[in-house]
Amino acid sequence: MLVGIISDTHDNLRHLDKAVSIFNQRKIGMLLHCGDWNMPFTLAMYSFLNCPVKGVLGNGDADIQQFLWQKEVKFKDVDAEISSRFLDITLGGKRFAVFHGNMDNLNNLILESGLYDVFCCGHTHKPKIERVNKTLIINPGSLVGVYLPESRQDRVTVALYDTEKDEAEIIDLEI
Repeated sequence: MLVGIISDTHDNLRHLDKAVSIFNQRKIGMLLHCGDWNMPFTLAMYSFLNCPVKGVLGNGDADIQQFLWQKEVKFKDVDAEISSRFLDITLGGKRFAVFHGNMDNLNNLILESGLYDVFCCGHTHKPKIERVNKTLIINPGSLVGVYLPESRQDRVTVALYDTEKDEAEIIDLEI
């Protein structure tokens, strides 16, 4: 199974549209969102995706109750399931932890647990693929780059993970 991974979309509809097109072209079976969707209106873009979305909220998703309410009422036809802060899911025989990644102590606990084959996280806006013991860490980067001037990054990225090959790749959207 090919799994798309996205994070820190921050209301950027133009880049999100491009990401959805790439995910559809690559025929992913599931999209995992690692948080910081920001405003609920961005959920409308996922109606163009040819697979379900599962994800978590991040530290930039300030009004969690409003977000979840709008998902259930206004965007109920979008095939998306949003967990509040943490998602534990098995796809293609691989166990995934999905967490925004904004709390180092929890990141470390997830990795040290040894329970997960793949840990999907965001928050830093910096794409990264790294293996720690048996766990593959995938940070897909962001759709808006990095905010801090000292680490400004022009790359707008998402990630793909192949459960059969146990391999991930970062994809530059080339905006």
